[in-house]
Amino acid sequence: MNKTAAFTLFTGLLTVTLLAESNKYTIAVTDLVGQGIDQSTAAILSDRLRTELFKTGSITVLERGVMQDILKEQGFQQTACSADSCIVQVGQLLGVSHMISGTIGKLEKLYTLDIRMFEVSSGKIVYSESVDCECPIEKVITGSIPVVAKKIARHITNPSQDTAQIAAPAEQPAEPAAPPPPPPPVKHFGGLSVASVPSGAQVIINGSAAGETPFATEKLEAGPYHLRLDMPSYKFVDDSVVIAEGKVEKREFTLEHTVTWRDSVAAARRDSLRRIASVKPVVKAEKEKQRKKSPAVKITFGALSLVSVAAGVYMDFLVQEQVKKANGLKSDYAKLADNTQYPYYSSQIKQNTDNANAFQLAEYICYGLAGALGIGFVVSLSF
Repeated sequence: MNKTAAFTLFTGLLTVTLLAESNKYTIAVTDLVGQGIDQSTAAILSDRLRTELFKTGSITVLERGVMQDILKEQGFQQTACSADSCIVQVGQLLGVSHMISGTIGKLEKLYTLDIRMFEVSSGKIVYSESVDCECPIEKVITGSIPVVAKKIARHITNPSQDTAQIAAPAEQPAEPAAPPPPPPPVKHFGGLSVASVPSGAQVIINGSAAGETPFATEKLEAGPYHLRLDMPSYKFVDDSVVIAEGKVEKREFTLEHTVTWRDSVAAARRDSLRRIASVKPVVKAEKEKQRKKSPAVKITFGALSLVSVAAGVYMDFLVQEQVKKANGLKSDYAKLADNTQYPYYSSQIKQNTDNANAFQLAEYICYGLAGALGIGFVVSLSF
């Protein structure tokens, strides 16, 4: 061992001894392990934690360089020291009362700081703390680290006041049972009946649509209400009503048309009268035109009816003539003793009979046409 190394080791041991004598609580802080951040940032946070612990004034903190020199001279490799037993062994080599280790991690925008403190004499974890901060790294350095340092110092100096931070917390006393909720208040109900002329008006109670008239309900809580009736083209009606328990309040209203509706009806009536006035001359002219045409129509129907009657009478005369001729032929044939002229008489009689039937059909047609024209003549008399 060279003289420089021996002097350094002697100085470190002397420093630890003096610190232990001057203050009961002497701690050492191992570098925080970075998770999701680089180790240089973790080292900066570790140094800040040592500084903040020293600033509390209640504990003594072993300087990082002194720690490294002592461990180096003792031949201890701290790089792979993360187990609890290893950290306690480091504390024994350094001669401190407590050792602090932990991690600093980052998950997206969240930084999480986990700290554990070991009592070197017992090897147990006597305090742990976790702090989360969704903030920049500067806020972790200036905000989260000082808070953790103060909590560690408070626990070391007054462990009885901070037992909730120990790894195995004490059982909490059972909370007393909550008192039962009070019974709901008794509600008192009454009824309301609303009618209107005309019916079909919307019923609004306290600003909420309830139905249309005629309206009736028995499920209103006792108390005052604002009642409104609303119907298109009619003035709305506002009224106040007080509902009493077990009683039905009745309201009847006669709705009045709005001024706008009355004006629109009056305008429509005037427009209708103007249209009627404009149509009257046209109707009058049309009637005058029909009146001028009616004599010619009457004369036409009357003349055609008379002609048809005359044609029917003439057809009847022809029928009688043909019947007479047929009867005369039959009489002459009966007087003949010779039957050789039978074909002649028979053909003549048949011809006369056929003529009589044809003339009789024409007679019926003429009389039917005369009747139709007569009806047309009678109808034309009304124009």
